[in-house]
Amino acid sequence: MQLSTLFLLFFTTSALPTSIQDDLQPLQIRNLTARTLSDLDFGLLNMTLYDPNTSSAPTICNVNWHPTRPVPTATTVKCYDEVHAVSFPDGLGSHIDHFTLRVQTVNTSAGQTHGEVELDASVAGSHWVCRNATTEFIKEECTYTGIAEVEVER
Repeated sequence: MQLSTLFLLFFTTSALPTSIQDDLQPLQIRNLTARTLSDLDFGLLNMTLYDPNTSSAPTICNVNWHPTRPVPTATTVKCYDEVHAVSFPDGLGSHIDHFTLRVQTVNTSAGQTHGEVELDASVAGSHWVCRNATTEFIKEECTYTGIAEVEVER
């Protein structure tokens, strides 16, 4: 191999964006549900997060809020492992049938990653399925059918 070819190969590889160089795998979200309660001004979001890019075990992420006072866009809620966190770039209020969920790593020596998934029950074929009044205490309940994969970048 000629020296000019080696130089070009090295330059091209080192010029790639970090997210491509790192070959980050998508995060997996399982058991994702959101509920608003009918008798209280209370909302619950629960999920299990699997991150193949860290040595962390799967972690639980829970968010509790008052739907009449939406979760502000700047609010970040840490998951149980304290390595991952969730937030809502457009806020989260009483409309749990359509919102964007952001997942990120925090406090890691390997660097921070982040990715988003839009959940919209009105899109045909969506895995985000919502039902009203599933019990007398639940105003609305949404569940992700299957595993949500979230592409991440640095």
